Amino acid sequence: MLNQTQHCFLTDPPKNTSASVRPSGSVAEGSSVTLTCSSNANPTVKNYTWYRVNECKMVPMESISQFLVLQDISESGLFCCEAQNSYGKEKSNIFVYLHHCPSTTTSQTSVPSIICGVVIALWILTVILTVYKYIR
Repeated sequence: MLNQTQHCFLTDPPKNTSASVRPSGSVAEGSSVTLTCSSNANPTVKNYTWYRVNECKMVPMESISQFLVLQDISESGLFCCEAQNSYGKEKSNIFVYLHHCPSTTTSQTSVPSIICGVVIALWILTVILTVYKYIR
């Protein structure tokens, strides 16, 4: 009797490709987020490619890894990751929601306005006190 060992290699293109964003939820304007692309494939994913969907066009991003770091975000947008191995590729989309924070900086013109307002208030108070003294 002859013993023969057979090996079976299963190969699959990327499946269940998923894009996610950290931190999740709405992101403050000017902050940073990390997009992550994950996929199941055999052999493992060889290339990850990120795109930004802009006016119905896929604009390639500078990252060719599983992660894409977006710094100083200024607008919401739809992003797409593509996972690829030698047997195929698959895409997944993620939308990054941005909320605009009100500006907390004081403009330079408001300081003179405040000083002017205080001076006027003091002048009015002085006039009122002077009139009050003469009436008594």
